[in-house]
Amino acid sequence: MAGKISVFPLQCAVATAERSRGLTLVETVVALMIMGIAVVGLCSLVMLGRESTDRARDHYTAVHIGKNRLELARVFNFSELNQLAESRVVVGVGGDPDSNGNYRRTTVVSNITGSLKELIITVEIRDRVARTFGSTSERVQTYIADMKMGP
Repeated sequence: MAGKISVFPLQCAVATAERSRGLTLVETVVALMIMGIAVVGLCSLVMLGRESTDRARDHYTAVHIGKNRLELARVFNFSELNQLAESRVVVGVGGDPDSNGNYRRTTVVSNITGSLKELIITVEIRDRVARTFGSTSERVQTYIADMKMGP
């Protein structure tokens, strides 16, 4: 054995270099499947975020419609506030009647005492999928007093 040179380490190095030159078809398919799963997960996350943003916008708009109705009450005389009462009026984003609107507003005016009234505005939000009302709503409420000065 003396004087013989072993070529075994050289053969291992050559075999390893040949195997690491490229990817096999199986490795490529597995990598693509993992990337596909990640992309589908990210798309689902984006869609969930979009739906959440749309719902938040709908609730914000519903509150805005209710607050605008309260502001309208400020221009009425105390004795005329009952004229604001309405039931299930379908309205658009601006609060104007619109048969295709995504909101339905109900205004209730209640006499608490002779000089105090309560206004309750409920704005229902149309479901984006079922296109029906009733599942979600926002409510705005206030009291208005008759503050006559002097006799």
